[in-house]
Amino acid sequence: MNNNNGAHNMDPWPLNQAVEGLGGVGVVVESKTEHFQIGSVVEAMFGWPWKLFFSVNECEPSLKFCIRKINENYLRRSWISLPLSCLGMVGITSVISVEEVGRPLPGDACVITDAIGGYGSIAGQVARILGCSPVVGICSSEEECNFAVSKFKFSAALNKNSKTFSQDLRAVCPGGVNIFIDNSGGDTSDAIILQMKSKGRVVVYDQTSPYNACDEELSFPVMSDAADMHIDMNEITRKKFFPLAYNDQKQWETALNKLERWILDGKLIVKESTYCGLEKVGLAFNDMMSGRNIGTTILKVSERANEVSGTQL
Repeated sequence: MNNNNGAHNMDPWPLNQAVEGLGGVGVVVESKTEHFQIGSVVEAMFGWPWKLFFSVNECEPSLKFCIRKINENYLRRSWISLPLSCLGMVGITSVISVEEVGRPLPGDACVITDAIGGYGSIAGQVARILGCSPVVGICSSEEECNFAVSKFKFSAALNKNSKTFSQDLRAVCPGGVNIFIDNSGGDTSDAIILQMKSKGRVVVYDQTSPYNACDEELSFPVMSDAADMHIDMNEITRKKFFPLAYNDQKQWETALNKLERWILDGKLIVKESTYCGLEKVGLAFNDMMSGRNIGTTILKVSERANEVSGTQL
């Protein structure tokens, strides 16, 4: 949100301007091109408020963020919102980050913070599908822990606010942690890193604890001296994952195909937190930043999609 957050893949949001970089799904209401008929359901990276006009000849087919039609199979299956979550940037990021940075092997112990959020809930299930065991989710309350285990099928879930957190983690990962998907940073991350095995892998995806830090530039999320030393002494790799750095279209398509198959096979469960009405955008954003969302946060601004697919947008 600010200039000193160390995130260089997107610019901070300027005041008094439309928010950029958020995905959207909408219905074409007017068109002067044969590629998009009136009533077509499309997706794109829109600004808020949405751009009303798009010049399709500016969009190369190879670009991932060009306006494009929603897959007809998604509409038939009432998956209209999934391109904003599991079948979009969030899901693709989950697959690529776990496979490319986590490099899971059968039986690897994997720990994920923010385990019921948009990315964490999918990445955890991807790790399980790829053979990790146990897969342990880290949450902010006992209720969230129960949800992670019952709905997202984590092997176990731990409350990061527990006074016995380190002991609890040791109990569910007695042999140590092979893969740590870090969405939080701070003391929780340090405690997990200190229980990582030699040659473990840390995927730094998004860290909420330093979001509002502004006294120094956080070019890379900081750790305690003890965690830093543990990483050096045990040859643990720690890599910050930028989804936009993976621009191989075939890799994106492969990830999408896997996600679609896993959903159809019942291996991957998708949950979304949906808010209805543009006036709820502040509430939705604050809930997401406070960790009160389950899955990806979706803001439904129109009933128009119901006419097209029979489901909610």
